[in-house]
Amino acid sequence: MPTNEELTPKLSLAKNGKSFDWAGRLLNNEIGRDAAQLYSFCRILDDMADGDIPNGPQRLLAVRFGLSNRSTSEDLILMELTNFIVRKKIPFEIIIEMIDGLLQDQNIVAVKDEDELLQYCYRVAGTVGLMMSQMLGCTDKNALLHAIDLGIAMQLTNIARDILEDAHMGRRYLPASWVGDISPNKILSISGNGACQEQEKISTAVKQLIDLSEIYLNLCAIEKNPISLCWLDKPSVESLDRAFSTLHALGALSSNSLITEKGREICKFPVNPKLGMALLLAKDLGCLPAFSLALALIEDRSPIIHKEFNQQIVDSFLSKTFAEKNSNELDSDLRLLL
Repeated sequence: MPTNEELTPKLSLAKNGKSFDWAGRLLNNEIGRDAAQLYSFCRILDDMADGDIPNGPQRLLAVRFGLSNRSTSEDLILMELTNFIVRKKIPFEIIIEMIDGLLQDQNIVAVKDEDELLQYCYRVAGTVGLMMSQMLGCTDKNALLHAIDLGIAMQLTNIARDILEDAHMGRRYLPASWVGDISPNKILSISGNGACQEQEKISTAVKQLIDLSEIYLNLCAIEKNPISLCWLDKPSVESLDRAFSTLHALGALSSNSLITEKGREICKFPVNPKLGMALLLAKDLGCLPAFSLALALIEDRSPIIHKEFNQQIVDSFLSKTFAEKNSNELDSDLRLLL
């Protein structure tokens, strides 16, 4: 079976990133090709770090050295990656940061605290958000910050999903400040052996990884205080604090936890508030149709609404904003909510 290095960017994306592959079909040909090429490079570097490519870890160090010193070698990946970075005007420092994150996985991973966890997530995923923004021609500072946040959020979700898989590779991304200094081997040994104190700590840590901002905002919208609410299974204080900080930074909540006008706008969308904010930005930037369809695919929502099934709603929204009443185009349900 060929390695990802031997696949074309298009085939690599179709094989390894099915949701991204579908979303990429909504981009124009040039941006779609560039996005697939970026995905392919990131996948190859990740495979190098995991040893899925012959001499992968050594080659990854050589690629980092070449990028840092702006030097070339006989390694075809380094030459192609350098040319791509220069052509797309991606700062070298961003992809070097990503490689540094991948190199962290070369040894036994035992994250100390939340700051170290977020730094790792920025390196391996937040940087990808920045580079993808470059593919889309986006330079708005606020949008770039959201691109970083989205990358970090996706990586935290992956960590919550892959605790056992990571433990098999000698990695524990759950911070010691949450679960204690439990080793990857210990995580494997207690897996499936019934309830114990360590399992409770891991379960609590997973809850902390999950973003509660959507629930928090919806509770505020109906004037329920998430802090004093009588939860059936109350989230950790840290998770609630993190949700408030996220919503306050988005401008969805005031400093005293009151929902703002922007927060009520974000509440219209059945998605994470960060994505809701991104929809509002996409509307302002004039790229709402493509963004809403891409988001619908990534969120595993029905990406298409046939107008004959919902003609009254379509007429009400689209006649005022985006399209003629009798247009035959298809629309994402998220787009109709704006």
